[in-house]
Amino acid sequence: MQALTGFGFGLVCSPFLVAALGPVKGIATSVVLASALNVAILLPQARNARPSRVWLIFAFSAIAAFLTARFVSDFASAPISIAAGLVTLVAAALLWFRPTTSGSGKVSQALAGTMSGIMNSAAGVGGPPVVLHATAAGWPRPIVVPTLQLYFLATNAFTLVGLRHIPSITAIPLVAMVVGLIIGGLLRGRLSEPAARRATLLLAAIGGAIVIVSSLGSLT
Repeated sequence: MQALTGFGFGLVCSPFLVAALGPVKGIATSVVLASALNVAILLPQARNARPSRVWLIFAFSAIAAFLTARFVSDFASAPISIAAGLVTLVAAALLWFRPTTSGSGKVSQALAGTMSGIMNSAAGVGGPPVVLHATAAGWPRPIVVPTLQLYFLATNAFTLVGLRHIPSITAIPLVAMVVGLIIGGLLRGRLSEPAARRATLLLAAIGGAIVIVSSLGSLT
């Protein structure tokens, strides 16, 4: 999904990883895998990345991501997992309906960065606020994917520092990620972006619902 649309890896993976591994380990695992994916997608398109478009967004995101991650790492797991599921559902709904947003100035960038940082550390889902900002600002399509990868890579680093947890990654998810990249590359140009986006958001919503239900069960 990320290879097709520029976002979607954390949105789809994080809720399932949180359900399977718990909030801290699940979010950290998602962030590490996402960072590797960001590098893989960014490298062949690096010349089209525009750091100047995201430096202010990143400045606010880095602070929010670090502070939120420190809070998450010290909090009880079930409430954080429920929050992660809710964040995923809300994010999927926002991107599905694409509410009309106005403004692409510094205030909009600061708000997008802050929300993205909080969501990245609380649920491993930092993309929606920045995607909505990029849409409102009318970023040209050729620069969206590489610029988003650059932004995600930097924000993920601050999330990991705040979580104070570096997960061990087995070969299985790495191989699966490579397979996904290959399939995404083959489908690019054959599968329409709207169709890929809808599939991404439906999977994300299912994952968010699973996290909420399983976490509520652990509270009872």
